[in-house]
Amino acid sequence: MAECSRNSFGIVGAMESGLFSALRNGAARVRSDAALSGSSNERGFTLVELLVTMSIIGILAALSLSAFFVYKDKAEYAKAETDLRTAIIAFEIGDQEAQPGDTLALTYSPTTGGQVPAGMESFMPKAVTSKGIELGAQYQYCDSNDPPLSIKMYLTAESCSANKRVEWTRFCGGAEVRLENLPGGNC
Repeated sequence: MAECSRNSFGIVGAMESGLFSALRNGAARVRSDAALSGSSNERGFTLVELLVTMSIIGILAALSLSAFFVYKDKAEYAKAETDLRTAIIAFEIGDQEAQPGDTLALTYSPTTGGQVPAGMESFMPKAVTSKGIELGAQYQYCDSNDPPLSIKMYLTAESCSANKRVEWTRFCGGAEVRLENLPGGNC
């Protein structure tokens, strides 16, 4: 008969069962030899298990790709905001050197990046744009006779891939307006 004993930790030992006697008699070795020889007792993955696994992987891939494109668009829009900030600084430098009667009709830079076109360069010295960003500028010299809500400086920067733009306007009276996350469409 099987007997019960305590080990040094006080845990009751296992009773001898059919499993232990099978191990003692070499049945485990026979079973493993049969598994290696390709016995019909082998069990592989079923088609349903494979389809479920593939669908889970597909769902995870779709979620990660959509998040990737959202972050990519945010990064492209951030480039447009950065280009706008640097253009504002360049515009303010150009404004200090402006002469009465100086004007710039709304002009857009190419989306290839680099220096702004010559017409914009005279009002925004050393201004550059990033690749994929379209920068638009308009300037009107203000004097004391102009109404305070006449537009003095206007800038727009659009990310062509994110299809969003940001705008900045300074009026003759000194007020400034910045509009963000506007829908694009000029590129």
